[in-house]
Amino acid sequence: MRTPAEVARDWHAYPFRDDAAAGAGEQVPPVRYRNVPFTGGRDDQAWQVMHDAYAAATSREELNRLDLDGHRAGIAAIVAAISEAEPGGVLIHCHAGKDRTGLVVALLLSLVGVTDEDVADDYALTMTSLEGLIADWLSEMSDDPAEHERLRRLAEPRREAMLDTLAYLRQRYGSAERYLLAAGVQPEQLARLRERLLDDG
Repeated sequence: MRTPAEVARDWHAYPFRDDAAAGAGEQVPPVRYRNVPFTGGRDDQAWQVMHDAYAAATSREELNRLDLDGHRAGIAAIVAAISEAEPGGVLIHCHAGKDRTGLVVALLLSLVGVTDEDVADDYALTMTSLEGLIADWLSEMSDDPAEHERLRRLAEPRREAMLDTLAYLRQRYGSAERYLLAAGVQPEQLARLRERLLDDG
């Protein structure tokens, strides 16, 4: 779900890069890699407006709302790609796994009927592997303790933030299904997602 520039910068570190390269030939790789940017469908001017809004944000809740409102085209493309994937597991990722990934996973779980409380608990579990990454990011961003505190509020995947996000989703868009349909995901794609994500047993 990363931008092409992010992928190019970090391609050397991608664990499936050799499999992705093999996909250019006739042999089907064990892993099929696709880059579907979360930020897809935005022009430079619109992205600058979003960037400025990110810079002014003071909470994780605010960032999630900005992403829901501002990246509908990219989110729809990601969800459509998951629905069209070949049989088997699908791994989606960004960088840290809490922003872009957290929001898309929350939408998918909500779509198939997982409760807000369970979605929020799942989201909060991300923090168990993030402290080192957040600490590195904070040290790169600023030496000011007050700014560190503000940035940490933005970075931590707190369950309260996800509960707020899901409440906002319903209040503004009605449901995950309505949000995705209005963003361009087709009804048959949502049906395939439900088949893929729900266990008949």
